[in-house]
Amino acid sequence: MHCYENAKGLMAAGHEVHVLTSRHGVTREELGNTVTRSLFLQSDSQYYRPLHFFTGRHREHKHNIYTLRTLVKKIEPDVIVFWGMWNLSKAIPLEAESLGIPVAYWIGDLWPGSPDLDTIYWLTNANHFWSKPLKRLASKIALMWIKEKDYVDNLRFENIAFGSQFLLDSLIEHGFRFEQPSIIYCGINLELFWRDVDWNQRYVQRSHRSDIKLIYVGAISEQKGILTLIRSIFFLNQRRSGQVKLTIVGTGSSLEEMKVRSLISQMSLEGLVKIVGYRPNRDLPRFLVKHDALVFPSIIEEGFGRVAAEAMAAGLAVIGSGTGGSAEIIEHEVTGLRFQPGDPINLARQIGFLMDSPSLFVQISAAGQRYVGSLFGLHRMIAEMEQFLLETCAST
Repeated sequence: MHCYENAKGLMAAGHEVHVLTSRHGVTREELGNTVTRSLFLQSDSQYYRPLHFFTGRHREHKHNIYTLRTLVKKIEPDVIVFWGMWNLSKAIPLEAESLGIPVAYWIGDLWPGSPDLDTIYWLTNANHFWSKPLKRLASKIALMWIKEKDYVDNLRFENIAFGSQFLLDSLIEHGFRFEQPSIIYCGINLELFWRDVDWNQRYVQRSHRSDIKLIYVGAISEQKGILTLIRSIFFLNQRRSGQVKLTIVGTGSSLEEMKVRSLISQMSLEGLVKIVGYRPNRDLPRFLVKHDALVFPSIIEEGFGRVAAEAMAAGLAVIGSGTGGSAEIIEHEVTGLRFQPGDPINLARQIGFLMDSPSLFVQISAAGQRYVGSLFGLHRMIAEMEQFLLETCAST
């Protein structure tokens, strides 16, 4: 989404932009005027294919490199920008750095310091006893091949910007060194999410209500803290029967969804917790405005926490775990409330605190909206990206 929004914004500013991306989600290669869907992913998004690592990876690697070279030769760009590297080989940016054209990176997650899917799979033990000897042997060969092509150690990252201070600090702790890194915060579409709120009226409304409507937006995954959130709803409704309701917007793997639905059933929360599935970003505002607060319960360290900023823009109170870059958005009792990651009782306490204090509710909601409006607008991000890319071209 960020890539699309920024590409569109840069084109609106008069720049020519061509996006090279993977063929994920399409049945075959697509060659368009502004978008080329041709790159092979490292692995199937649902299931890893170990045999394919040995039989097809080399061919796909050659195709990716050939596609990059051919497209660069065709369009003669002033700068090559790497935006997201989900499930893509780090050989691609390494090849780009060898082409004699300025290369810039916007880092929205920790991919430079994270092992790729191949490494993760071959370092994992086999699931079945009978397959362990075979995988042990195959892993030695695979990991040796991966080590010989350790692309990240050779990437220069000369022109680099980060989506949060957390991402920069984390990669420095990981051993990376950057000469002049920039911070360009993730931007959200304020025109889509912003809602003018009469805060005095909101205070009066909260003063006459004992219930609260919560919303969670994101992947249905244990790592995202969804089970922590559901358990907190159970604890709250033991004391506040029927007063705390939750809407879950998102999807996950069949296994993760089964875990969530099973927990909801075990805790008899079917009438209080509703799963509505995936909704496109353009439809989120109408879901958000029907709720009082968004819960951002992630256990893992998020690069930023975009949905928390979108909820703040819509005038919701936000309660979050404060992991990773989300701590740069959610300041406890200032722009939101924080709880200990993975602790449902602590989360329940913060939700209850919010329910019992209309003044705090209005205070953090209003402050959160002001904060997001001043720092995280999409137009600001596009303008900063444009300046960053112009400086990259000028300094090379």
